[in-house]
Amino acid sequence: MDIKDYRNAIDGLDQEIAQKLVARYHLCSAIGQEKRLKACPVENLKREQEILESMPGSGEFLWALQKTYRYIFQVSKSLQKKRRYRIYLTGMPGAGKTTVGRALAQAMGEKFYDLDEEIEKQYGPILQIFGHEGEEGFRKKEEKVLRSMALKKGIFALGGGTILRKECREILDNFWILYLYRPIEEIIKNMDYQARPLLEGQEEAVHKLWRDREFIYENYYDFRVDNISSLENVIQEIEEKIYFFF
Repeated sequence: MDIKDYRNAIDGLDQEIAQKLVARYHLCSAIGQEKRLKACPVENLKREQEILESMPGSGEFLWALQKTYRYIFQVSKSLQKKRRYRIYLTGMPGAGKTTVGRALAQAMGEKFYDLDEEIEKQYGPILQIFGHEGEEGFRKKEEKVLRSMALKKGIFALGGGTILRKECREILDNFWILYLYRPIEEIIKNMDYQARPLLEGQEEAVHKLWRDREFIYENYYDFRVDNISSLENVIQEIEEKIYFFF
């Protein structure tokens, strides 16, 4: 066999593996619904260990097989734990969460909720909240509103700093997070600074905000989409990633 033959053989195996994984993930999702109805815990470390110990074969590739399955366990637990019919958009201020979220909801025939708008409905303008209570006061109100929104179904646009708060992340752990990335240069070009209480320093403040938050943005999501093309293309890419949750 030459390289082309090996690759063709691998392609055939990949197709079989993908079909089996899709079937496995469908079953995991169904199990998740049953566990929620019966209030059973998602994680079952004993069963995971039994599966790892029953892996066929031994030798040089056993470690690779077990490592692969540990990742499959993580995905499977996410499918069991996270609730369907809810997608939360996160990302930097100015990344386009509200615009994209609203368009996505319309395209999918779902309801759209903007966390900042819901906060203002209950507590008044965000700028006033920051002025009277500071960021900490605002974050507490944000958490309270987020907790009440978690009972609803649809497409949700989070605030740029929502995921910074541990209590908010604990709520969001039950749902699917879509990280909307947009290059800082593009954000700066279109930023409305007057509506952003944390960006009074304008361009330098945006860069600092990104430096402070980059790690959590880049590590707390289920899916990532780069908002660098037309709105239509971005919506199409998102729909391709999340269609099976709705």
